[in-house]
Amino acid sequence: MRFYLFISFFCFFLFQNIPYASSLDFKICYEDQEQPPYYNGTGIEVPSHNQGVYMEILHKVSSDLGLKLSPVRRPWKRCLKLLEQGRVDGVMGVSFLAERKRIGRYPQKNGALDLSARLAMKSYSIFRMSDHPFIWNGKLSDIKGKLVGVPLGYSIVPRLARTGVKVSEHANTEQLFDMLKHGRVEAVVTLEQVGDFLLEAKSNRFKNIIKLEPIIEQKAYYLMIGHGFFKNNSKISQDIWRLISVYRPEISASYGIKKSR
Repeated sequence: MRFYLFISFFCFFLFQNIPYASSLDFKICYEDQEQPPYYNGTGIEVPSHNQGVYMEILHKVSSDLGLKLSPVRRPWKRCLKLLEQGRVDGVMGVSFLAERKRIGRYPQKNGALDLSARLAMKSYSIFRMSDHPFIWNGKLSDIKGKLVGVPLGYSIVPRLARTGVKVSEHANTEQLFDMLKHGRVEAVVTLEQVGDFLLEAKSNRFKNIIKLEPIIEQKAYYLMIGHGFFKNNSKISQDIWRLISVYRPEISASYGIKKSR
């Protein structure tokens, strides 16, 4: 009898100390256009190395929790649709929009967004040609009526449109910078870090494009978890967000990302 009790207690404590021993599959989607240093490479193939900040954080988190991380890459709007349909468990790099709460969950603490669980803090900036000056005092009314290029599906689009900006959405920032060079848009609004990277990495190609100050706005970007996964795995979901807050600062700093403004 004692032997069976010993085995029962042994098994109980064994499985208590193995995080999610069943190797739960955690399928996440992220954008198929690169956004260095947050995620690298373009296309639906997930790079085998140098994947970027987001993936490095999620690999650490998954390893700690014993999750089987299964990343896929799709166009941004497609990732959100897959989450809504329950075909992926999470989407990386989602900024807060109230209407998005119908498709997934943001990390929360005491009934409010948990900023500490963010994957990143990013800024939107405006870029223009150096020989095409216009007044920019940091107010969107300064560009009211202008034709402005923005990456497809980005959360700033509704705000720009409400202000009277003529928005032209296209696949990615690099394509928009080419359009800016050729006069097909008057300015580009995109994530500051992505624009800065392109101006440095492809300085000859985009040498006459400049960034204007101040920034338009700064936003936090989160791992959004689908309602179905959260309902079935609420404790795991909370642990994922908690560990993101643990690993993000060190990993971000290793990529040279400065603290938010």
